[in-house]
Parts: sequence; C-alpha cells; structure tokens
Amino acid sequence: MVTTSEGEDGYPDDNTNNIILPLKYQADLLFTRDPNPQHFEIRPGFYFSSKEEPNTALPTFNITFDIQNLGIFFVKDILFNADIWAVTKEGNQLVDITNYSIEEGTESSCMLPPNKTITLIKSEDLTHLSQLNSSNSVSIPLQCRLGLSPSEGLKLTFRGRFQLPVLHAVSFRSLELLTVTSIQLEKSNPMFLQEDSLVRQTILDLRKEGHSSIPIWVILGSSLGGLLLLFVVILGLLKLGFFKRQRRKEEEEQIVTNEKSDKQPKSTVQPSFKRR
Repeated sequence: MVTTSEGEDGYPDDNTNNIILPLKYQADLLFTRDPNPQHFEIRPGFYFSSKEEPNTALPTFNITFDIQNLGIFFVKDILFNADIWAVTKEGNQLVDITNYSIEEGTESSCMLPPNKTITLIKSEDLTHLSQLNSSNSVSIPLQCRLGLSPSEGLKLTFRGRFQLPVLHAVSFRSLELLTVTSIQLEKSNPMFLQEDSLVRQTILDLRKEGHSSIPIWVILGSSLGGLLLLFVVILGLLKLGFFKRQRRKEEEEQIVTNEKSDKQPKSTVQPSFKRR
C-alpha cells in the first residue's frame, strides 16, 4: 500500500513503531518417581541410646525422583517443592531429612530444613489413622531450583532417617507417611509447562512388629463371652435330653450284651468215680 502527501511531515519519527512480542516455548519435562511404596518395620529394641554415645542405630530411607528434559531448549529455574507429612498434631516429628544428591543436573541446588533436636516426646495414639496427610499432620518442606540442558535428565535423591524414640512413643499398627511433590516454572520464565504444575505422590509405609492394638478388656470380654456361650449350649443339650439319650443307648447295648452271654451253652463237668 502506497500513500502520498503534498504537505511536509512535521514528525517523521512517529512513522515507525516497534512492536515487541515475548515468545514462550513449551517445555517438555518428564517427572517420575518410584511407584512402589517403601515398607519399613519398627522393631522393638532396635534403638540403642546412651548419654555418652550418640544414636547411631537410626534406620534410614531414600526418596528418589527423575526429571528429564525431552525438549530442544535449555530449561532453567525449575521449581521443585515437596511436603513430607510426618509431624503429628502433638508435635512429634517421625522423620528427619539429612541430605540430598543431584546427578546430572545443571545449575541445580536444594534447601533443606534444619534438623530438629528432639527435646520433648509426647505419647500419642495414632491407631485411628491409616495415613498422615494435609488433613491431620504438619509437613516437612523441601525446596529445590533445578536446570536441565536439552535431552538431559537428572536424579534427585533425598536421604532421611526415622526418629525411633518418637516412633516407639506413638501408638500405631500401620501408618503411611505421604509425600507430595511438584515441579513448576515461574511466570517470568521464557518456558512454560502444558500444566501449571506436575504433581507426584510417594508413600513411606511404617509397621510396628508385634504391636497389638486390641485392648485387654476386649480380650477378656471375648473369653467370658465364649465361656457363657458354651454354658448356654450345654444347658440346652441337657434340656433336650441329649445326654439322657446317650446314657439310655449305652444301657440298651449293655442289656443286649448280657442277653447274648446268657444264651451261650454252659459246659458241664461229669463227676468221676474211682473203683476200689
């Protein structure tokens, strides 16, 4: 399109206008974790403590995640957030996160919460709970900032330990500790995800060996109830004549046996005489 003007342009600078449109590229990230829950048994006597020596018998666990960049662009500032629901309403913290490791990552680091010094342990009944989650517990937060080159993957592993003194103080038979993790990109990032965030869940399954959640009064009540039921059954059999019928049958069998013995011929012995 061509335009002409017979007059003079008094403001030639405003004839051009720069339009800047920021471009965003969709990041193709694959976020996976171990689908199988980890099982741990809390055995009595496993924990040893003394005032002179530190506790060295605390069992450990690992939580591992894999993140892969399937795209052709470098993705930076990947925000990784995790919540480990392992603090009860009474303040008993069941686990500690001690350290982490990142394999193959670029410009990646994590921030861990400080290890909590156990000062007070409260007895707590958790037998009515099957899982610790956002509705009944407090989380241990973990945060990381990760970077991935094109066609690169990283493995993120958190290492923790169980607080056995606390686990022995709380009552439960089987308890799951839920971990909810997510990765997302900041709005200022030139990359974006198809979903706002990718969320994964991991479970630590705890069981107490030899622990019985049945109260003693239930056991005693069941025993007394069984004895009472046995007494009622015997009394009913007596009223129905069950034992008399059995005794009558035995008497009849004895009479038949006696009659058979009477019908058998008796042997006679002839007297012998000697002639003088």
